[in-house]
Amino acid sequence: WLVQDLVPDLLPVFEDIPELFGEVKFVPGQDHKKAMRTRLKRYLAQRQWHDRNGRVITAPPFLIKIGSGRHGSDAFAWPPRTWEQIKILAVTLQAAHLWIALLAMAGRISEIATLNRDCIEWARDGKPYANGKTFKLSANLAGTERDWPAPEVLVQALAQQTRLVSAWEKIARVIKGIRQEDGDM
Repeated sequence: WLVQDLVPDLLPVFEDIPELFGEVKFVPGQDHKKAMRTRLKRYLAQRQWHDRNGRVITAPPFLIKIGSGRHGSDAFAWPPRTWEQIKILAVTLQAAHLWIALLAMAGRISEIATLNRDCIEWARDGKPYANGKTFKLSANLAGTERDWPAPEVLVQALAQQTRLVSAWEKIARVIKGIRQEDGDM
């Protein structure tokens, strides 16, 4: 559900955040973090969440913890409305991608860690393969190159992970830029 229903609607949120935060400027005496949270809350308040069939997601089909529950807040509240909830959803999404990769490839963490962003290649027969290294069956300490057959759900998860990482790299650059203006390295 996370990979097939939630993520297609969630990834654009991550991709929009740099633009939302990009206009925030450091002003002495003002809380730029509050400005960032306010912009994000406004943005999220206007969003409707949809599944892959275009139906509105009023609540996930299972309990999903998207908050810490601090200060009396509901850790399972839906829809997401805060920066904390967005960050928790990003971590949850990465965990789902890892879980799919581990199951689909039957690899160890060290083998999954060798996958690059462009690890999916298409064979002449049109079937996708994930390129990485294997350590299980290798006499080479550095591992041996290996292609794993990649089912559609793995291809989808790895493509989403690439978009997620790219979005968070942009978010990090924007936040770092604001911090540098602040002198807060």
